[in-house]
Amino acid sequence: MAARVFAFLCEKGGAGKSTGATNVASYLARLGKRVLIVDHDPQASASTWSNFIHENNGPGEIAVIVMKKLQRDLRSVSNGFDYVIIDGQPITDAVTVDAIKVSELVIIPIRPSGFDVWAGINTAGLVRERQQLTDGKPAARILVSQAIVNTVMARDVAESLESYELPLMDSRTHIRVAYTEVASVGKSAMDLPPDHDARLEIEAIGREILEILG
Repeated sequence: MAARVFAFLCEKGGAGKSTGATNVASYLARLGKRVLIVDHDPQASASTWSNFIHENNGPGEIAVIVMKKLQRDLRSVSNGFDYVIIDGQPITDAVTVDAIKVSELVIIPIRPSGFDVWAGINTAGLVRERQQLTDGKPAARILVSQAIVNTVMARDVAESLESYELPLMDSRTHIRVAYTEVASVGKSAMDLPPDHDARLEIEAIGREILEILG
């Protein structure tokens, strides 16, 4: 059975692409799934995180590679994996276009601030163009990322994102020190206690992704 492919894409740096990719990968690994992360981030955040994982005997179900020719090479390297997660780069170029073409689902993480809302419009436009050519595929969602708990901006971000013409995910992440702390030691939110807010957020996002993929 072919691996299911989805991507975290946004041309704004620091939007939460790597945080989403690594933590959702850990969520899927906890379900017993084999996950491949394709790291397109110039900062190589997912690759660095993966190195920490293997040094600390973390979950062997997660592998991270760097690959540029997605359309040409993805099928050959994804054998044996249940899911492939593309961790996008903070620019929109041919690699981003390829990531959209090979994905079943594109998630665009956006922080709820004015500049960040504008930054992802080009990515959303490319997704919509692809959908018009391929009968609505890939599926796409906006993920509100790094929101500040109980702020007006976080509550009203949906109105600001109407220009994207793409649906919002029901789940979201908030600014939490825990995300940085666990990543720095090769762990994820899934290593936090079951009732920790960061872990609950990732579990909610993971469940919603699985529901969208069907």
